[in-house]
Amino acid sequence: MINKKDIIIIGITSILLTVIGFILDFNERIPNVLLNIYEMLIMSAIIFNMISIIYFPVKLIIYKFRKSKFFLILEDKILMTYFFIFGIQSNKLINSMKTIKLFISLVFLTLISCNNTDADDTPNTLVGTWKYTEMLADPGNGSGIFTPVTSYKTLTFDANGNVTSNGSLCDMSTASNASSTGTYTAANNTLIPSSCPNTTIIYELTGTTLILNYPCIEPCKAKFIKVP
Repeated sequence: MINKKDIIIIGITSILLTVIGFILDFNERIPNVLLNIYEMLIMSAIIFNMISIIYFPVKLIIYKFRKSKFFLILEDKILMTYFFIFGIQSNKLINSMKTIKLFISLVFLTLISCNNTDADDTPNTLVGTWKYTEMLADPGNGSGIFTPVTSYKTLTFDANGNVTSNGSLCDMSTASNASSTGTYTAANNTLIPSSCPNTTIIYELTGTTLILNYPCIEPCKAKFIKVP
């Protein structure tokens, strides 16, 4: 039961205790280095023996006890009790986490459903007929304003993304003697005429007012009012 590791640890401990004792001892010492070293070695040996007398018998008793059937039975009981208690707690924790995850998933799905429902239920206010009422053609200095126009030109939007007009969709002309068609995308507020597919018109919708922004060098816009 005695091994080198135990002896080394006890020896180092004895030396450290001796050094600490000499440091804390404030009594006057003989000014002889060899005598002081000899005294420290004697004290270290005494401490070493005292620790060994206590340590090794206790270690032997513990070793014998751990090898006994009584200890093995006691160890099994302790482990069974530990796993029983913490096993129950773990199961409760796992069940609680499953419940929380299920609740979060239900809430998340409910929110998505509500958002989709809201998006689907939002009416497309662009659907209907709009009458051309004003135009803006900026001269190049940013002073352009909307001015009234006299026109029978109208735009009609359906719910399927189609738009028709009794005038040209490619420009701001007030003429209403030629029909034209196109498509619009409500997601990005764009309108593309069929007769000029390379032209993308961005529209602004505010209540019953619709403004088409044409791709001019200077700002040019056409304002429409929804027909009741």
